[in-house]
Amino acid sequence: MRRIFILIIIYFFNSVWGQTKGTINADKHNNTTLDSLKSFVSSLEYKNRTAFFRDIKNNKDSNLVLLLEYHLINDVNEEVRARCAQTLGYIKSRNSLDVITKAVNDTSNEVQMWSALALSKIGEKEISFENLKRIWETGERREKLFTNKGFTDINNEDAINFLIKATTHQSPYVSVDAAIQLATLKKKEIVFEIFERYLRHDNKHIRGAALRGLFIIGDEKAVTLIKALANDPNQNIRLSVKNYLNELQKR
Repeated sequence: MRRIFILIIIYFFNSVWGQTKGTINADKHNNTTLDSLKSFVSSLEYKNRTAFFRDIKNNKDSNLVLLLEYHLINDVNEEVRARCAQTLGYIKSRNSLDVITKAVNDTSNEVQMWSALALSKIGEKEISFENLKRIWETGERREKLFTNKGFTDINNEDAINFLIKATTHQSPYVSVDAAIQLATLKKKEIVFEIFERYLRHDNKHIRGAALRGLFIIGDEKAVTLIKALANDPNQNIRLSVKNYLNELQKR
């Protein structure tokens, strides 16, 4: 039901705004439409606002971007603000850099994280790195896993060095995830031995993550190690081995 409701809102927006684009009074109607949308969306309960801002992630219309920016800064609910930051990062709205940078200082840790991640996706490297580093160092495992991806998006010397440091973290989840991020950056010489070690881990999720990292590397040595788990006691691991080997044959 909620999905249908959100689609109705988007249809309303497209209908009203689409009728005014390209007309003599387009700017006037644009402002009116934006004000009406602000008022209407603000009146929704927070779960519907969150769903709305999630479902417009494939729409880069300037009016919707302005609406996202407005709610990122002004919405009373931190879940909605976090979703706005996430969506602005998804659509890589470079025109929103100033607003997102402001949101990095939000009172909510969640909004801070998604704003920093949005900056990294858009291509801003300095502010995003400093804030992602801070969030990684003070956050729990969940925050570390999300920010690892942000360092990959930044992809400069500082970010790569931080990911290398992250591979030594005491949590195998954080460590192997950092190694996977480095593998996507073609740093196989740094992480190959990490994946090899984690293939022997007693936790099936860690072994599965190591398999994924070796699949990303995809060279002959990686294939040999992937095959070594063909008889793993876990069915899902065995299935992953089969699927990865099939995919690697297509490369």
